[in-house]
Amino acid sequence: MTKKDDWRSTGNSVREFSRVDGIERIYMLFGKFGGTFDVRTRPYQDCLSEVAVTHSPRYLIDMTLRRGQTIFDKIGIAYDELRTDPQIIARIKAHYRAQLKEGQELWWLQEDAAVSPVIRPFSSLSPEDKHRLKVEAYVLFPEILGRSTTKFERVAAAWIADHAVVSASLRDLFTAGGRVDVAALGSLPQIIAQFHDLAPDILRALATIEADRLAHYWRTTAIAEDRLDQWLALVEQHDNDTHDMPAVTVFEHGMRRDE
Repeated sequence: MTKKDDWRSTGNSVREFSRVDGIERIYMLFGKFGGTFDVRTRPYQDCLSEVAVTHSPRYLIDMTLRRGQTIFDKIGIAYDELRTDPQIIARIKAHYRAQLKEGQELWWLQEDAAVSPVIRPFSSLSPEDKHRLKVEAYVLFPEILGRSTTKFERVAAAWIADHAVVSASLRDLFTAGGRVDVAALGSLPQIIAQFHDLAPDILRALATIEADRLAHYWRTTAIAEDRLDQWLALVEQHDNDTHDMPAVTVFEHGMRRDE
C-alpha cells in the first residue's frame, strides 16, 4: 500500500527469501490511500518495473505498468526463470552494467563486500590506504593517463561504491605539482611521474585484484591469462602524445629502476 496518490512502491527482495515452497503464483493486492482511495490487483511479475537497492536489491512495483515493460522484458528472461537462477544478482547487475554511461558505476557491485556506512574523505585515510587507492586507480582505470576531461569520473564513482571514500580534489591527487624530473627520463607530468614511481606496486595489484572486478572496470568479458599484456594494451589505447614519451615506456622504466 501507499499513502501517496500513486501506484508505485518498493517491493520485495529479488531473492524472495521468504517465499514458501509450493507457492506457484503471487498476486499483488495494492491499496492507494492518497487522493481517491482505490485498490488494484495484478500478477506479481506483471507489475515489477525495475530493480532498486535499499539494503539489498529489490523490485520496484508499478501497478500501471504496460505489457512488455517489466524488468523481465528488459532483461529478456521470464520471471520464474530469473527468480530460481542461482546467479540472479549477477544477471541483474549485468543488465544494468550494460546501460552504464561514461563515469557511472553500480554502487552495489560487490554484494557480499563489507563497505563502511560512513562516507570518508580521502584526506582522512592512512598513508597506506591512500597509496593503495591510487595504485588501484592506475590498474582499474587506465583512461586517467589520457586527455579526456572526464577521465577521473569513474575513479570517483568506484571509490564511493567500493570504499565509501570521496575526494573533493581527486584530479589534484594525480596532477598537482606540474612537471617532475624523473631520473633518466627528464621532466614528466605529475600523473606520469607517479605512474613511473608506482610501477612495482601497480604490477603487484594487477596480479591480486579479483578477475571479475578487473573485467567489470575494464569493460571486458574475460581476463586474459597474461593480465599484464591485457592491461598494457589498455594503457596504450588511452595514452596520448602529450606525455613526451609513451606511458608504457615510462611504466617499463619504473619496473627496471631498482635493477
